[in-house]
Amino acid sequence: MALFKSLRANILDKKTAARLKERCFLDYQQAINYDETEVTEIARSKLANRARINIDMTFVDAAKRTEAYEDERLKCLEARESDSHLQEPQYDGPYKIVKTGENNIFTYIPDEYSKEIFKIGCSYQRDKISKEKAMLIGNSVLQNICADLDVNYHIPAFRFLDESPNEQLLNEKDENNL
Repeated sequence: MALFKSLRANILDKKTAARLKERCFLDYQQAINYDETEVTEIARSKLANRARINIDMTFVDAAKRTEAYEDERLKCLEARESDSHLQEPQYDGPYKIVKTGENNIFTYIPDEYSKEIFKIGCSYQRDKISKEKAMLIGNSVLQNICADLDVNYHIPAFRFLDESPNEQLLNEKDENNL
């Protein structure tokens, strides 16, 4: 078995993307239902770290979409126009593409976790939840994923919420070692 086989692609057409998403999903399913001879601890750890990146990206994407939506609503209010034509931020699924060097890697987390993280990102952007509560929920979701993958060490989610800009730069360099 070649875990992570076909996860990298330089050009992603729809057919290739669909195959890579399927492979990513199957790798995750295989890792949570593993037999020790099939999936190594290193492979499960990589999936857990990729899940953290997926969680962070989903949160940031939700916050950006919410910010754009709220900006458009504000423009409508300022112009005294109806905002009924605007759509609330839309969830786009449990897959994210991570650029690593010259390659793209698909990451996957289960849909229910991804939807929860998307809601947290929207709520955080609207100031409905605090940074601490967002971090608590994000870490809880990530620890559930780690438990599913049988990864027995703590991986923090949303580190970017609790770091200075210099620490963020150092962590981005670490993430290039996926």
